[in-house]
Amino acid sequence: MRYLVFLSLIVSSLFVTSFVVAQDKPTVTGEKPLDGVNVDAVQTYKNPKSQQIFFGLGLWPLDPYYNGLSVDLTYTRYLNKTYSWDVASLDYVYAVDSGLTSELADKYSVQPQSIERLNFVLSSDLNYTFAYGKTIFLAKYIRYFRSSLLAGPGLVITNQESTVGLDMGWRLETFVNDSFSWRVEARYLYAFSSMHNNLAFIFGTAYAY
Repeated sequence: MRYLVFLSLIVSSLFVTSFVVAQDKPTVTGEKPLDGVNVDAVQTYKNPKSQQIFFGLGLWPLDPYYNGLSVDLTYTRYLNKTYSWDVASLDYVYAVDSGLTSELADKYSVQPQSIERLNFVLSSDLNYTFAYGKTIFLAKYIRYFRSSLLAGPGLVITNQESTVGLDMGWRLETFVNDSFSWRVEARYLYAFSSMHNNLAFIFGTAYAY
């Protein structure tokens, strides 16, 4: 019994000591510099500017006879923080032979009479921003980002015909500062013709004003 009382006194002393030390330990608060800004509280996401011009380069890899390399130009109007409108998006596609035509001619003596090639794509899309926020790059720089889904009508122009289609895709944008940003896109344009499969991966930079 004597040992149980002695053990209880030791446990109680340790508990009281730990509680007092925890109460006396100072709480570290205050601002810390990060990317030249003293961060002390959660900040709200900045509202986008009302207009934006985008310039990019794209890859169109789905056609078996050629791969497409594109130059892309887009003008965007921002309606609010969630919705925006790509008023006009123009893609000029330059076709690079994949080697399939030469392989068919060499191995099977088959020469396609005519190959339809994509030349231009014109689209107008509504964008829905489903995620936005900020991240820390290299544990030093604060970078804002937003991600959105897009969909809208499109016009496909080839070396043989012009046809309408449906454009849809996903976009991720990271800001360098209030005006400039980097953007990557994955877009799929379904055309109501033989050129129905048109997948594009686009990377470029945008200027907002």
